Amino acid sequence: MGISLRMPTAVTQNQADFKNAVLVFTLVGGITAVALGFAGGLVSRSPARGMIVGFSALVVGGFVASGASLALVPLFYRHYVPDTNDLLTPTLIHGGIWAAIAAVSGLAFGIGMRNWRVLPATIGGACLGAIVAAVLFHLLSAGLFAASGSTEPLAGSSPLRLLAMLLLTVGVAAGAARGAGAGRGSSLPSAGGSLTA
Repeated sequence: MGISLRMPTAVTQNQADFKNAVLVFTLVGGITAVALGFAGGLVSRSPARGMIVGFSALVVGGFVASGASLALVPLFYRHYVPDTNDLLTPTLIHGGIWAAIAAVSGLAFGIGMRNWRVLPATIGGACLGAIVAAVLFHLLSAGLFAASGSTEPLAGSSPLRLLAMLLLTVGVAAGAARGAGAGRGSSLPSAGGSLTA
């Protein structure tokens, strides 16, 4: 009838989803790193140091998250099975990207604290928190939002995307803080005292 429609193909939709996922993970990586760098500075009672570390971590976190996303998001389309029962593949891919974000964020937290001895513990704790967050996200989304596309690079619904970001950021922050507490060959600052490395 002389009407032409422009509809996205599977290839163009995957390309758009890929670009959106890389952009979102890059932003989340930078924001999480800057927040934990600043938090580390607050722990050591040096907000100025926290801001310097945080803004440096913003660049590094965004760069690392972008690289991890560029490397791992294509695996969604290479091994992607549109089946909500296949939780292993998306959990591993999300876990890898989120662990990269967590490593930079945990490093920023430890440097912001000015405590070099806790760096391995803050990085390890943050990475563990990110992996636990990925597992929890896919278990919860499969049980509560089975039809919301949780096995895609970015979930298909806004509440599910919010849940993913909350689990990631809270998991990374809690893991880094737990690691800092567990890695105490060093001491946290006392009232008016200085932090020793």
